[in-house]
Amino acid sequence: MEVHIHVDKEGLIHSARMLQSEKDHEIVETLENGGLEYASISLLQEALKQECLFQALLTLTKGDELSEEKLQFSLETVVDKFLRSASQDIVSQTIEKISRERRD
Repeated sequence: MEVHIHVDKEGLIHSARMLQSEKDHEIVETLENGGLEYASISLLQEALKQECLFQALLTLTKGDELSEEKLQFSLETVVDKFLRSASQDIVSQTIEKISRERRD
């Protein structure tokens, strides 16, 4: 699957997912909701991996010892902070987009 991510004129982030082969299309057709959950979870997991690596590098750069517990706490703290700050905007944008598309 190929994923394109872009930012529109208003600064909103959008993504488009495209399958690469006929085999991909055959697999997706067997999945509930066309595999949208899998694609979304895969993108989220990749973002978490990148953030975890970033948190590990920050810890090491500060000269601190890297431990599984400390890295887990750092990752959860960053993710929790992001979810609290972004969830309201994301829900609002989703409702607005669906409402706009229904009108058109």
